[in-house]
Amino acid sequence: MAILKMAKDSNILENNMVQTQASAAGTLSAIIFIIPGMLMIGYWQGFEFWQTLIVSACGGCLGVLFTIPLRRAMVVHSDLAYPEGVAAAEILKVGSSSKEQQKGGSGLKEIFSGGALAGIVALCSNGFQVLGSQLSLWFSVGRGMTQLPLSYSTALVGAGYLVGIAAGLSMLVGILIAWAGFVPYYTITSALPDGMTMQKFAGSVYQQRVRLIGAGAMGVAAVWTLLTLARPVIDGVKESLAAVRMPNADKGKHRMDIDMSAKSVGLVFLVTVVGLLCIFYAFVSPENLPAAETLTFTVVGVGVAVLMGFFVAAACAYMAGLVGTSSSPISGIGILAIIVASLVIAPVLNLLYEAYGFPGALPRPGMDPAQALAAPQAALMTTIAQGIFSGALEWGYIYIGIGLGVVLVAIDQFLKHSTKSLCLPPVVQTPLVVGAVLGYFLRKHLRAQGGEEAEAAGNRRGTLFASGLIVGESIIGVLLAGVIVVSVTGGGSDAPLALVGKDFAGTAEYLGLAVFAVSLLIFSKVVLGSSDK
Repeated sequence: MAILKMAKDSNILENNMVQTQASAAGTLSAIIFIIPGMLMIGYWQGFEFWQTLIVSACGGCLGVLFTIPLRRAMVVHSDLAYPEGVAAAEILKVGSSSKEQQKGGSGLKEIFSGGALAGIVALCSNGFQVLGSQLSLWFSVGRGMTQLPLSYSTALVGAGYLVGIAAGLSMLVGILIAWAGFVPYYTITSALPDGMTMQKFAGSVYQQRVRLIGAGAMGVAAVWTLLTLARPVIDGVKESLAAVRMPNADKGKHRMDIDMSAKSVGLVFLVTVVGLLCIFYAFVSPENLPAAETLTFTVVGVGVAVLMGFFVAAACAYMAGLVGTSSSPISGIGILAIIVASLVIAPVLNLLYEAYGFPGALPRPGMDPAQALAAPQAALMTTIAQGIFSGALEWGYIYIGIGLGVVLVAIDQFLKHSTKSLCLPPVVQTPLVVGAVLGYFLRKHLRAQGGEEAEAAGNRRGTLFASGLIVGESIIGVLLAGVIVVSVTGGGSDAPLALVGKDFAGTAEYLGLAVFAVSLLIFSKVVLGSSDK
């Protein structure tokens, strides 16, 4: 923004384009859930540059195309909050030269003070390590155990302030269901594995069981969301097509209500599909299958990718509008997408098995072992097949989640609030809840003291300060990562800036709690401004 402001006639639209590109890049980084998995299961020995590039580019293009009908359904004809979008808009106003857009103060003070506070706290905790980063409280529940960790992340508090009380309470419900319900139940009713502490067992129960329950619940919520959005999405597509066919003289639409032309959409989609076909063919062709089967697997794979892409895009877009991207459970949606894609893998694996067999596992006597699918792909397929066909995926927990999701959706419709989520770990959820509850009481106090005008002014200060908290902690995190990489590469420590040893951890934990409390007081003071004077 600072660079663009030096140019003649710079405006808020240029800044909006820059921040949109930056946010899209951050969202695309969710590919870290997928690509490293190829290494973990042994398919790749390193990151294939061209395959990674084409997959990322095609996924990004599909996402952009999907936003055309989804924009009208989720933005134009919706009352979703989009808390981080609101925060981005406020920062854009700060970067604008228009005095009208800066009405009520420039906002630079709030952004920089929030960034400075979060940066100093992050440096002292993650860099110098004189402050703890979280407090974990473990509780014995009969023979079992559970925990309530509290992260001292000021950035997550800021995100919680942005998402609001409804989403914050939804996260609180998720914490209670997971850590006051399922984790204690399974640690009580399950035998403690040999050589494992009860705390570690509770953590494994959450990772291996409760997250699957959460994925099942999210699946129901996502399907329900798509069903409720079906009509608006169809209407959005009709509006887009009608706008394209409308004569230029009759359009007269606002510039923000104009979509890409049908020709442009079709061209981008065609190029994207061709890219996906090339990638899928590159995965399938090393098996040396007959041309017809290779073509079938490639086309079916691309079809599943496009359909699942729209499903995931719609679910993620809805969650972003509801609770923002910082607290959106994208990993849970990723788990759900993988589970649905297993539904496709099973019949394909069975087809390959019946036709060629795997090394050491031939379906019929008299088959030539030399024709069995060779490693490493066959070994990978065998591993996946064993996981699916042996029931190692623990489908029972997913079914429990589906039942829970149905109940929550029913309650949701009765209460007309947001759908609950279980997939974020409590160390992330708790500061979000703190920020949401804090924001609720601050807004309520401002409204009681000065009416709607005072509430609006205080909320703007809080939004800018919260945005500064997110930016400040993020910048320090990136800088510290660079310092650590340089240190480790040179044979040094993975904590090069640490001023204290590990024996200081207990003291640092309580110092961190004290600083966290002070940060909340500073946040409150900024939001309230002069209302209490």
